[in-house]
Amino acid sequence: MVKKLLGDDLKRIDVDFGLVVDGCMQPEFSVMGHLHFESVEAFKASFGPHADMIQGDIQNYTDLIPKLQVSEIRALV
Repeated sequence: MVKKLLGDDLKRIDVDFGLVVDGCMQPEFSVMGHLHFESVEAFKASFGPHADMIQGDIQNYTDLIPKLQVSEIRALV
């Protein structure tokens, strides 16, 4: 649904799944989804009109409250 709604502005989707390390290190988050765009403007233009629908659908998959963060990714190596 997200890919269809956001169209060509959405460049990539990544999902992180938190892992338990050696039975003692608990992940801060169980799952994180990353939506990649060329710019903040592209994100706002494509996500903004559909934000309520996308965020409203999250309750169909979890009872956790989602958090939204906008970040810039830089390759350091």
